[in-house]
Amino acid sequence: LEKWLSLAATLLAQQAKNIAVITSPHPTGCRFKHMELLSLQDTMALMVLVLHGARVKEQLITFDESVPQASLAIISNKFNAAFSGLNREQIVEKDSEFSSTEEQIKAVLSRMMQDEDEQEYDEPHLDGFHFMLSQPEFTRSDRMRGLMELVEKRRLIKTIIPKELENQRVTVIIGRENEDETFHDYSIVTSKYGISSEAAGTVSVLGPTRMPYAHTIPTVNYLSQVLSDLMSGLY
Repeated sequence: LEKWLSLAATLLAQQAKNIAVITSPHPTGCRFKHMELLSLQDTMALMVLVLHGARVKEQLITFDESVPQASLAIISNKFNAAFSGLNREQIVEKDSEFSSTEEQIKAVLSRMMQDEDEQEYDEPHLDGFHFMLSQPEFTRSDRMRGLMELVEKRRLIKTIIPKELENQRVTVIIGRENEDETFHDYSIVTSKYGISSEAAGTVSVLGPTRMPYAHTIPTVNYLSQVLSDLMSGLY
């Protein structure tokens, strides 16, 4: 998938003649699919957690008392039946009777899912920097330095994933509409792609406020649909 995203960023930059930014899919809120508990020692087990989207996590658990493999298998089956398809909040709020050992395992499960939900975005796929530098706005060295600063990874990701971007329709943020004043001389055309219930990324173009919106908007929209179709085949 990462190779496809890198290629997509290159193609988008060539079409838009501006900076293309594509973020990798990020979990929209992980959901429980399956778990197994494997005994390693009398008081230690390995939890293998499978989340929707083929993500697999492992965690060691140390118990206060001996827990045999037969008991771990029973607990695994109980959790698989009770938690299938649920997110972390739903699992925490699940009203069932659990033993002290089961409560301990449930707490570890909750932490694992929380860590997955809070995972940061990977480094985005960037291309088209040379297109921006060739434009009249960036002939001055100070504007060039400013451009290099604003494409810094974390700041850029925060900007191209605005709170109002709740669906896969294209969002256009022009100049001072952006909360970050560093971007007031630029426009961002962005759209989500992916599967809303599983994982989503963004397809974006960053350019001067005079960018050709009539061409850029449908290009971003089309590419986000293509990547969504690709994602559906993986999930």
